[in-house]
Amino acid sequence: MLRRSAFSMIELMIIIAIIGVLALVGIPAYEKYRLKANIGEGTSIISQYRKSIAIMWSTAGRLPTTGDVLPGGPVDLPYNKLITTGLPSSLESLLLHEVDNGIGIKMVFAEDLFPEYAANNRTIYLVSKTKNSNVMFECGNFTKNPASSEDIGFIDQSLLPSGCNYNGLVNWISNY
Repeated sequence: MLRRSAFSMIELMIIIAIIGVLALVGIPAYEKYRLKANIGEGTSIISQYRKSIAIMWSTAGRLPTTGDVLPGGPVDLPYNKLITTGLPSSLESLLLHEVDNGIGIKMVFAEDLFPEYAANNRTIYLVSKTKNSNVMFECGNFTKNPASSEDIGFIDQSLLPSGCNYNGLVNWISNY
């Protein structure tokens, strides 16, 4: 005699519930992972420009100024010119410019990655200044309150890599 086996309705409902719970937990975790990967790509690009600044400092003894073009990343970065083309899809723009007592590279992430944030809240900076014949770097938010829609800074600091989560770059670069 053949015995037929099948799942009961209760067993199927339990499996569906387990799949639903896994989806509720897994989808947000995957989204956060995807955003962190895109931000990691951006900070990797910034680190290439950081090397170029360090090389300019060691060979020319100065930081970039008007007329300079910083090699590196996906595009060469001219001083004080907003770059919006030739960038990876995760980036909206790059700008190398003077910031108080040093220079900064402003990186704005693409709007489609963070549609709920204004451009100033999708921004991270790499700033550099000189002190005692050395060049120093910091990466992160430009203000102390990135959660404010008026401030320039990355609003979700939990997504920033550990090497690029400094708050208050405006104070760091202004004060010696």
